[in-house]
Amino acid sequence: MRTRQEGKYVEITGQLSNIDSSGKYFSIGPLDDSYSLFNVMCYITEEQKATVAKFTNKQKVTVIGTITDVGEVIGYSLDVESIK
Repeated sequence: MRTRQEGKYVEITGQLSNIDSSGKYFSIGPLDDSYSLFNVMCYITEEQKATVAKFTNKQKVTVIGTITDVGEVIGYSLDVESIK
């Protein structure tokens, strides 16, 4: 079943929370330390890996891309077009 958010082109700003060890994605959460179920898995291209490798823990990150999935547990999945 497709949700209303899937396929939407969005710009999201959050705080870096994790970088996948294989370099396929990174995740961002809320900017402050408050508890939130908000989580975005940001899937990147081979060309974007060098940029992501320079990220630091809890860095503010803005991504632009298309929402590909909305999960009940994991949160949003996003195919990243660009990183600010």
